[in-house]
Amino acid sequence: MRLLVVIIAWGISCIIPNLHILLTFGGAILGTIVNILLPVLFYNKAYQFTPRNRRLETGKKDRAEDEEPLMEGDNAQNEADESDPRLCVKITSWIVLAFGIFIAIIGLVYIIMELRDGAKSDSA
Repeated sequence: MRLLVVIIAWGISCIIPNLHILLTFGGAILGTIVNILLPVLFYNKAYQFTPRNRRLETGKKDRAEDEEPLMEGDNAQNEADESDPRLCVKITSWIVLAFGIFIAIIGLVYIIMELRDGAKSDSA
């Protein structure tokens, strides 16, 4: 197992001899996932505008299943009238996601160009 770890580390160092390129490559991929993609997905999953979440936000208790609405279309009309109060925030988060992925693609293209040009000596 130790020999395998050493061989893998040697193989990576032969492929990417410049540590700066390796760190930038990891940052372009992992940084985008952690800082851009996951927060948008978690926010939109956590704040879905479902009837259950509407009841939790307003503090109303669940209506008993056997209890009839006052009028036949009353319950459906109330749910249709309500709009998602976080719609603007969700749209903005999707725009940020698209912009972040665009910047990540530019970073990956830059790193691929650096790898194609070959290993240059580190400036540090």
